[in-house]
Amino acid sequence: MENYQLSNIVGNGNLKIDRLDLDTIEKDLKKDYYVEREYPTKAIKLHLPNTNYITIHKSGSYIIRANNKDKLFKDNETFKKFSKNSLKIEPENNFKICNITANYNFNKKLRLDKINQNIKYKSSYEPEQFSCVNIYLDNSTILLYNSGKLVSVGSSTIQESKKDIKKLKKELKL
Repeated sequence: MENYQLSNIVGNGNLKIDRLDLDTIEKDLKKDYYVEREYPTKAIKLHLPNTNYITIHKSGSYIIRANNKDKLFKDNETFKKFSKNSLKIEPENNFKICNITANYNFNKKLRLDKINQNIKYKSSYEPEQFSCVNIYLDNSTILLYNSGKLVSVGSSTIQESKKDIKKLKKELKL
């Protein structure tokens, strides 16, 4: 699909623990790794060598972000080893992609007010608040701008993301 650009993939998983002591983890890891408090009482952000940031929540869930699928799963494997060896906590085998963000360009100026009025999908357009039409499709939400550019968010596979963009392109007759 020409003009399709993957910008972010988010995956999540869980550690086999009910509740993490973030204060202890932060103190133990700070001497060797970059650790930053995110939402002071709920999560820490960990940066291991050659990985993207990993957000670890007090509940034991964790999130990894990457710009491609291979990097995402590679970082998860690195974190799983780190969790076993350094945190002494076994990760569950439930890591999965939970959000794909992609960009696409129709290369055409669009009339958002007309699109919002005539589109068959659920949509919202509040130009005073945000300069795009939000279009709610089967697997994703598409933020469509008058420049012809869009951002697709919320799908859990690249195929779903592309499918929804093709569906929108067909609906708009572009």
